[in-house]
Amino acid sequence: MAEDLGRIVACHRDLQERLSDRFLPSHVASGLFNSALPDVWDRNHVRLEDPAATAGELIATAERAHTLAGVAHRRVWIDHPAAGERLAPAFAAGGWEIQRLLVMVHRSGTEPEVDVLAVTELEEPDLRALREDISREYGYSDDLRRQLLEAQTMAAEELDVRYFGVRQGARIVSACELYSRGGVAQVEDVVTHAEFRNRGFASAVVLRAVEAARSTGHDLVFLLAEEDDWPQQLYRRLGFEPVARLHAFLKRST
Repeated sequence: MAEDLGRIVACHRDLQERLSDRFLPSHVASGLFNSALPDVWDRNHVRLEDPAATAGELIATAERAHTLAGVAHRRVWIDHPAAGERLAPAFAAGGWEIQRLLVMVHRSGTEPEVDVLAVTELEEPDLRALREDISREYGYSDDLRRQLLEAQTMAAEELDVRYFGVRQGARIVSACELYSRGGVAQVEDVVTHAEFRNRGFASAVVLRAVEAARSTGHDLVFLLAEEDDWPQQLYRRLGFEPVARLHAFLKRST
């Protein structure tokens, strides 16, 4: 399990770094920023480097790095489970939002029988209408919607990523992404249009992505799921097992 987590953290760090255009190294926490996407939280944050760092050191580092990058929010990413647990109370006391993310690893042979024949492999532009609909459902501003679409285009250009979706007529109504680095693959951004939920489409696209990862030699397939949100229950049913809890601490722009 520890070996799996080490490989997952290395994969996720590599993806983060390749999607950044500004890297601010520090022994406490390194800053990773994308100047074209200032409002996208997970493209602009500091990442813990020293597991023994105090909350005060991290907050000061985050303040300096985000100010230098011209980013209004403050976000600290902790990919060391024990450090995240230790630091969470101090950040919560300081008024930061605490996000707990489960690292979930797929265990082959534990997934249910799901019909994946309706799932097709797509190109990134195919998903833009669905993403627009989802971002409107969430109430995002026009500028944030634009940045999120641009973020996906950048990922398609910079990373090894594949897309899987379900069509209903001419529309893509459910989809997910599959990122990979070496033998590790990450299922990400699982979405279904509000009109087409509770039909098994999300299960189908996720398991089709897992199947694609396995068939191309990836022996470790994972995803990140918010501990306090319902999708993690779906992922458990699809054969994903929690192996660790990571943390992100956020202060929104005012």
